[in-house]
Amino acid sequence: MRFALHDYLFTVHCSPFTVHRLLFTELSFKEEIDMPKEFFPEEIQALPEADVAFPGVRGRLLQGPAQQLVFFDIDAVGEVKPHAHGAQWGVVLDGTMELTIGSETRQYGRGDTYYIPAGEVHSARFETRARVIDFFAEPHRYGVKSPPRNE
Repeated sequence: MRFALHDYLFTVHCSPFTVHRLLFTELSFKEEIDMPKEFFPEEIQALPEADVAFPGVRGRLLQGPAQQLVFFDIDAVGEVKPHAHGAQWGVVLDGTMELTIGSETRQYGRGDTYYIPAGEVHSARFETRARVIDFFAEPHRYGVKSPPRNE
């Protein structure tokens, strides 16, 4: 089986649960996966780069009218400080992360999903590189990163 996420791309109008079903049921990760050199396929790499304030965190942004979907590639950056924003749902595609939501801390790995209610303070810890997809129930969580100015 060849993993071709671009064959299963969806609009941001579908629910996060549909995303999970497509990624982890219909695209069974139990079979061997022929991945491209880059983790995300070129169709995702071609999306606009998200302007992320956390060093070592890169994202590709799929924008909807009232929400965003971000394909993250996160280095082993250590701690992402506590913060809060609109509702967030995510799925870990590769690697691991420790996520604290409110007062509960849990380790998440490949195939695990999480939900952070709007306004809930949360933080994360990345001791290994991780790739995740996050759905944000707000249209302006991240902007598009501006290209560097030529001086």
